[in-house]
Amino acid sequence: MKNPNTNSSLIQSFILNELFGVDFTGQVLTLPLENPCAVDPDNCCLIDESDKDSDKWEEIPYQILSDKKLAIFTKLPAGGTKIFRLYSGKSPGKFAGTVQMSKPDGKDYIELTNGLTGVRVLADAPCKSRTKAPVCGILLADGVTWTPPGTDITFGDGGSQGTLKSADDFKVTIKENGPIRVQIEASYVLSANACYNGEYLIYPECSDFYYKTTVTLDKGQPSVMFETETNISSEFSMSLYDGIAPNQLRFHGHHATEPKYGHRADGSCYPIVNNRGNEDALTVPPSAYE
Repeated sequence: MKNPNTNSSLIQSFILNELFGVDFTGQVLTLPLENPCAVDPDNCCLIDESDKDSDKWEEIPYQILSDKKLAIFTKLPAGGTKIFRLYSGKSPGKFAGTVQMSKPDGKDYIELTNGLTGVRVLADAPCKSRTKAPVCGILLADGVTWTPPGTDITFGDGGSQGTLKSADDFKVTIKENGPIRVQIEASYVLSANACYNGEYLIYPECSDFYYKTTVTLDKGQPSVMFETETNISSEFSMSLYDGIAPNQLRFHGHHATEPKYGHRADGSCYPIVNNRGNEDALTVPPSAYE
């Protein structure tokens, strides 16, 4: 494959050199564009021209992100060089393994998948008496099993003080829509009761609280990124047990009261932090001893 077609014109070249002797097995890179306004995603294609044999050049997917950078997914061997050229005059092709976003009929979530994993993000506004969590499920590595939705999200410091009074607003913003990266922000506007520590007021009753979770899924990545920003305590959980069936758990904590709750590799009880090095405790899922 040489120039995409005779009517195409070069917009920009990108040359990547690996200088540290590290193999990059596949990741998303963002590259600066000299003239973002010259790039029409419906009429531009990106060609990998790294091979010396032009017959082996191939078109690859790309995405113009909201910050006007070019996102690609690529591998880069240690000491290697990659050359990409962006051309106008040809619409991009269709590719497998890109990030897909859909809204299943009759469901209250948006589904993101990339062929390796996936995530379901709440799409509909919750009612004021029941606040659904922003994450409604995770697609496990078998590509078929989704975790159950999990608990509702709770806000505040517990008890009757500092708890959620109402969820005043909820909205979903699609920040990036693929095919290399999909990013969704789920945000709540909240009112909460006054919160005290004993007789001391921590914050008064007000409606200035918020909770935002940004969910990012990239092409070729077996994990989902969650970034949360809030000014009120929050909690929700979901179970991964049925889909994974773990036979060992690890944690890093202060100590364990009994070996069944946390032990060292030799089977002895996980000691107090002052009496051990920087090591994890081992244990088994609760169902194994309950």
